[in-house]
Amino acid sequence: MKTLLTLALLTLGLGATPSYGAPPVDVADARFTFCITCHGANAQGNPGVAAPRLGGLPAWHLENQLRAFRAGWRGVAEADEHGDVMRTMALALGDDAELREAAAWAASLEAPAPAPTLTGGDPRRGKTLYAPCAACHGTQGEGVAALEAPPLAGQNDWYLEAQLEHYAAGRRGFDPADTRGQQMRALAGTLSTARDRRDVLAYLATLGAPAP
Repeated sequence: MKTLLTLALLTLGLGATPSYGAPPVDVADARFTFCITCHGANAQGNPGVAAPRLGGLPAWHLENQLRAFRAGWRGVAEADEHGDVMRTMALALGDDAELREAAAWAASLEAPAPAPTLTGGDPRRGKTLYAPCAACHGTQGEGVAALEAPPLAGQNDWYLEAQLEHYAAGRRGFDPADTRGQQMRALAGTLSTARDRRDVLAYLATLGAPAP
């Protein structure tokens, strides 16, 4: 199944230490329009293929993730099927300049903040559980570039839940070279139950997405 999915997406054509040198952006750049096949016309995310929102996220964060896929820090765990597809796409990009341009292109798209899809969480309890996360990701989930901590508010809740599960299961943050990932894996371990994770995500859903 994984091989078939990879091959299917490759016929359409995508995909963490940032350079922070954002190149000029052409939103009509035909080199990267294949990204919208999975991520949506404005890179707003597509739960049907587990492709998260990219549009409006910081280019440095998207660049970091492309580099993480390339380095094998993401998308190599046995149960991370969608990560495996994204790693294949990241490897298909050209040199570092093209990788930076792809990140800048996706960040330039104007994707609206998605509506919450998860139910059953307690945002009041989630606010308390989120307190340690705020040290890196900001009190409003806005992200902190200096710490390479991306925005959480405004991201697809189903995607965040899946990534927290990946960290908890050791499918992300397992490589000693991935220092940020290892930090995140340790913090994700404090959200030890599905209820904890769902409560934090319910709280994040109450926060406004940061401006691009």
